[in-house]
Amino acid sequence: WHEQSSSNVFEFYGVSFLNPTKGYIVGSNGTLIETGDGGKTWKSVSNPRDEGGTAVRRIQFEGEMSWKAALGFYDLCFSTPQRGWGIGEVGKIMHTSDGGETWIGQDSGDMMVGFNNLYGVYFCDAKVGWAVGAAGTVIKTADGGKTWTVQNAEPDELRGVFALNPQTAWIAGDQGSIYATRDGGDTWTRQVTPASEKLQGIFFINDKEGWAVGNKGTIVHT
Repeated sequence: WHEQSSSNVFEFYGVSFLNPTKGYIVGSNGTLIETGDGGKTWKSVSNPRDEGGTAVRRIQFEGEMSWKAALGFYDLCFSTPQRGWGIGEVGKIMHTSDGGETWIGQDSGDMMVGFNNLYGVYFCDAKVGWAVGAAGTVIKTADGGKTWTVQNAEPDELRGVFALNPQTAWIAGDQGSIYATRDGGDTWTRQVTPASEKLQGIFFINDKEGWAVGNKGTIVHT
């Protein structure tokens, strides 16, 4: 590993690359930075001084939602080289369909979701994805984020999500909790884990083998 310079003072929470050279990082204070040379140089897309969320042309939240542009980002996922999503504070959802050149705000369509922080997002293709967050928030889209459906897991704080396909997905969260679905999220079943610490991220390489990681150096494997 070699350190790279971001020229940024805020916390970073999520990273996603479209290809070996172009990628994005998200973080606190609405931070969105990009690289086009594999991280040798990074530049800011967002403007931390833009509290009203209207000055950055590449980030667009319509009407009364413009202030969400300045809220923190917690995760980022590109499902294709063109289509990506970022999520964050107070139900913040942002989408790009042109490889990150422009980012457009999306609405979950649910008032309660709009009050909860979203911590994890994952899309298994250009249309189907999940976002999870505080107070057991689980939302799914099957149309690229045009509409979102609220699903029910448990009232744990949910931090990470991974989908192998539109039917098979896992969520990781508080107190070592992992939830799984085999029916597209219609039902979520809590799985038995040896972990008690908060799990922050989860990833599977097939329908059997995966890892979840979390606080105090926790790693669990199945």
